[in-house]
Amino acid sequence: MSVPLGSNAVSIVMPKFGTNTDSVVLFSTNITLPDNSPHTLHIADTASKMKSVLVKNNITNIAYGICRFNFINLMPNAGAVDLYLNGVLMKSNIAYLATSGAMDIPVGINAPGFVSGTTTTWAVRRTGSTATSAALVSYASANGLQSGVALTGFCMGYAGLTGARLPYLSLTLDKNQ
Repeated sequence: MSVPLGSNAVSIVMPKFGTNTDSVVLFSTNITLPDNSPHTLHIADTASKMKSVLVKNNITNIAYGICRFNFINLMPNAGAVDLYLNGVLMKSNIAYLATSGAMDIPVGINAPGFVSGTTTTWAVRRTGSTATSAALVSYASANGLQSGVALTGFCMGYAGLTGARLPYLSLTLDKNQ
């Protein structure tokens, strides 16, 4: 959506069931858009402690054979995390609500940790863990890295929990060739 430059109020609301009230505000914040670049607003945590972080999507000048990848840690109880791709440490010590920064990653047989086939496996581990230690969360995809594409990966939920608060890793497509 198009949002004006400068300061903007953002609210997450839901209908209040069984009443004449239009909505219940779950979260409100102000964001400042400094330029016309695309941005994504990430919201994390529970309704009583929600926090947000605005991330600029770096989608320009992606070379052929490269996938631009950015990662954000949205797991409040995990502390700082390390990001692995196919068993290779890509970025370490990513704090809660912090990003890895844009990484230009070679695709195909030039991808980090490439063995064979096309499966790309991301893993998030506590900072300082080994590449073979249990992951807090992982994600495998048959088409995870594509040339000319910009992706943002993010982990959410709570480390060690199950059910509705189960941790997970997801990707958003910021630019498709």
